[in-house]
Amino acid sequence: MKWLVLVLAITAVVASGRCSQACPAALLVGVLTEQAGELVVIQEGQTTAKRVNWPSGYGIRPDGDKLVVTDVFGREVAREGDTVRLGGGETTQSGTFDVCGHIEVD
Repeated sequence: MKWLVLVLAITAVVASGRCSQACPAALLVGVLTEQAGELVVIQEGQTTAKRVNWPSGYGIRPDGDKLVVTDVFGREVAREGDTVRLGGGETTQSGTFDVCGHIEVD
C-alpha cells in the first residue's frame, strides 16, 4: 500500500509540471555539453549553446568527470557527450528550450 501511495504521489507531481497544460511541438537535436556546471545542447553546425530547462522532477548530477540527466526516479536518462533529441520548445523570451516532450539518446 505504501508503494501505491508513493507512485500516485510521484505521478501527481509529474503531471502537475509546467508541460501538463501545453507542450510546444519543436525538436532540439544536438550534443549535451557542460557549460558552467549545467548541461546545454550544441546543435550540429552551431557554435553557441542552447540552454535547457528540464521537466519537473528531472535533474543534473555528476557521475565521475561527466554530468548526467536523471529522471524523477533518479535513473540516468542521458549523459554529457550524448547526442539527444528533446521535445518541447522555447516558451519564453530567454531563449531557453523547455523540454516537455520526449527525451531520446541517439
